[in-house]
Amino acid sequence: MRIVKSFSFLLCILFATFLLLSDTEERCVPAIIAFSPDHFSAGSSLSQKPDITDTPVFVHNASEQSQVRALPKRTPLQQSRDAFFSDAIPCNADQLRAFAQNRAETVAFVQDALASGDTEQQFQALRLMQDFPLQEMQSVLENMALNEENDAALRMAACYGLKHFTLGTETVHALFQTALATENVLLSRSALIALAGSPVSENTSSLSTLLTHPDPLTCIYALRLSLSDTNDFPFSSFDTLGKTESPSVRCEFYEAVGSAGTKEALAYLKTKAEEETEEAALSVISSEIQFLETKMSAKDEALIRLLADKAASLSIADQHWAYDKLMDMFSVEPMLYRFISWFPPLWQQWIAALQSRSVALDAPASETTLTAKHNEPVHYAFSDYLLNTYSDLNPAKAPDEIEHAAFLRANLEEDKGATPLTHAFNPLTGRGFLWKHGFGGSALEYGKGIAKEMQGQSGPLLWASAGRIFHLLQDMTSPCHVHSIWHPFNISLYEAYWTDFQEQVTDLLVAAPAESLLPDQCALTEDWHLDAFTEARLLARISALPVSVEGFIKSLAWHAYYASSYWGALQFSDNAAPPEIPPLQSSDGSTEQSDNALRTAFNGSIELCTSWHGGYFKIRDRKGKAFYWNKCFILDTFRPCANNGSKSMDGHQWLCKKNAPEGITTIAGRFVFMQRGFFAEHCYPPKYADGTPMEKHLSKYHGDILIPACLRYGLGFLDQFTSEHQPADQYSLSGATLEQTQKNSPLPYTSPGNVDLLPFTEVRRPSTFDRLPVNTPAFDRNTDPDKLEPFRNAVGRALGFIGRGCIPQASGD
Repeated sequence: MRIVKSFSFLLCILFATFLLLSDTEERCVPAIIAFSPDHFSAGSSLSQKPDITDTPVFVHNASEQSQVRALPKRTPLQQSRDAFFSDAIPCNADQLRAFAQNRAETVAFVQDALASGDTEQQFQALRLMQDFPLQEMQSVLENMALNEENDAALRMAACYGLKHFTLGTETVHALFQTALATENVLLSRSALIALAGSPVSENTSSLSTLLTHPDPLTCIYALRLSLSDTNDFPFSSFDTLGKTESPSVRCEFYEAVGSAGTKEALAYLKTKAEEETEEAALSVISSEIQFLETKMSAKDEALIRLLADKAASLSIADQHWAYDKLMDMFSVEPMLYRFISWFPPLWQQWIAALQSRSVALDAPASETTLTAKHNEPVHYAFSDYLLNTYSDLNPAKAPDEIEHAAFLRANLEEDKGATPLTHAFNPLTGRGFLWKHGFGGSALEYGKGIAKEMQGQSGPLLWASAGRIFHLLQDMTSPCHVHSIWHPFNISLYEAYWTDFQEQVTDLLVAAPAESLLPDQCALTEDWHLDAFTEARLLARISALPVSVEGFIKSLAWHAYYASSYWGALQFSDNAAPPEIPPLQSSDGSTEQSDNALRTAFNGSIELCTSWHGGYFKIRDRKGKAFYWNKCFILDTFRPCANNGSKSMDGHQWLCKKNAPEGITTIAGRFVFMQRGFFAEHCYPPKYADGTPMEKHLSKYHGDILIPACLRYGLGFLDQFTSEHQPADQYSLSGATLEQTQKNSPLPYTSPGNVDLLPFTEVRRPSTFDRLPVNTPAFDRNTDPDKLEPFRNAVGRALGFIGRGCIPQASGD
């Protein structure tokens, strides 16, 4: 039995880490699943099976775990081409496998995309071919890369796809001419990258010229090509490249030197190790030295061990280095797969997917389930504080102790089993973690279902339903939940932070105005630092929301959506962040020229990086921490917000060079920082979106404004709930009736406990006189510490209850 339990736990861990590959809203692509989303429409059953064949498929989403592992007769690519284009590339491991197993359809799929005329769709298809080489598409890639009429971003993406192929003499010459003649340094670099797999000996004159190019990265990529053609190279003559101001450029140079694989390269790197002072660059030098020394010992197994150790490192620089090496280690790929267990689970899936680029693998998907998660003590104590505040403000409508306990218990039970799958709601797209409806559907649909159930309820069962809905309101304050970002096992940095610092929750709640907000009323206060455009969008979104469960969920979700995303623009240029966003025409309206709040928040510290292995955007915060989009399969730490099936003002859109300012491809709209993962780091923007200097990290800022907002909307929800459902005379149950009601409830039954387990007895319950008046300024814990005690007591007891697996009940009733 212990072996079985251990094995089950291991599978859970593997599943949870693998879910990190999916950014859900951006990457959870129906193109790989065993059936279409229609099978999860409202009213469908998990026991219903689609029409299938015996062809294996590699399932990624949690919704498929109880289903057969097979492709439908209508292939995933045929079903989901349109849906695929709303998602990000490069694809995740299971997508890559699915494409490998359907090669002919993949080619047709890519051809359709490239012929669509839509720049974003074309770019995504080209990104797919960077990870999945399609020999049949080589000529198409060559035409895309060399056609001067094409958008520059498309030409660059096509070049990255060409690096997998051996190119003809004419194409090689044309790419060299592009690198020499173009005024776009990004295109010059990518043209050289396209030549990575081709002989360049007949173009030594062009190479020599490019080795003195004014752009240092162009020089470095030319150096890489030269090293592939000769082992006799004077590294010291290029020493200036190792002294450039940009650490990322120096990292590229050190990797280029290491690619030579010679004793001279090793000696040179050891010299640079004594001079380098920047941590990330020094890490690259160290890794390259270890790699060269290991390689020279002719032990492939030791190389793989080194790669695995770097992949499992907590250092982002080490992870980047390991990924780049993995892309180059085709010679040891068979042994790499043999020792795949050495790698972290996230990387194991990707390595297997890389092999499937040439050989379709027949590996079964793992069986596992989600586990209980989330910041339960905060949910519990927050709910208790809400009820007591409401009871003080509205004593005639206050729940009795039994109803109070039922509310708390139901609120906490919401994070058990698979129920958390229904706790996400992106107010723009309408999605939950998986779809809008059915299993893994949105919190809005789930909350509306609870509201319908409440029509026939009363007493403790009615208050239990209210506790479930308030749990959804609490989850609407979590950025991951309103952007539909997976975070199993509580790997949301936001939620982990507020679990660890519960005392700060106390301060926020005690200091918050004890007032009720309705859905169409705005929660903005002086500590909300939204830019002017975002604030106007928020007010427009909530202006006509109804006073209902749906209205409260939407209002708080929109507040969190705008608070946790930045209005901004990125450009495919060395000046990656323009100061202003051009006028945009969207399906739901148009915008005037506006300020780039993303650029403002990070003091313009946004750049487009072009490396030998791919192009990506990087943002640095005030502590020097880097956040990436489009880097590689594991390291996206921010991204553009998703759209709702069309180009929305609150999603993002591409402006190709014909329509963009200065003819530079631009991505404009909202951006969100993921703040999710086992090794995620807090982001510290130098400024708020409105330009005010910022001292907090994002998790602290979001909680400081959203937790009080949730309290105020929670009070409004209780007002609406009691007005609609509570009879004039208070409903109460005898002990026997209560027990029978609980047994009939869908909630897990727990027998009544001890009265001392109640979080606030009449003795401990704060009185109305202990409350701060409405609109009171910041709470002073030093002058009035007694107000903290009730909440602290509730948190402490909640932790004890959770540890013992029980929830408080009233005694003897």
